[in-house]
Amino acid sequence: MTAGPVPIRSSTAGAVRGAVPGLNHAQPGDPVKGAAAFLTLADAENPPVRAQLGSDCLQELEAKITQLRTESEAWRDLALSTDHEDVLVREEKIHT
Repeated sequence: MTAGPVPIRSSTAGAVRGAVPGLNHAQPGDPVKGAAAFLTLADAENPPVRAQLGSDCLQELEAKITQLRTESEAWRDLALSTDHEDVLVREEKIHT
């Protein structure tokens, strides 16, 4: 007896499982260039905490940064309002 898809997971893991075959060989990245980039990172004196490899990854990261900045700006006043009254908030410290 072989196990089939679990119906309760069809919208989560099942959806990913179904999408994977169509993604294979459709990635924009070049594996050889990616390997060379990893070697560059390994040899770097100060490598990034998070490295983005490929235009697709960089595009997603930049979209996330924009989303986080927009959200942060929208809720900035609320965030600052939770400090004690005797705390002096200086603008230059917040934006550095």
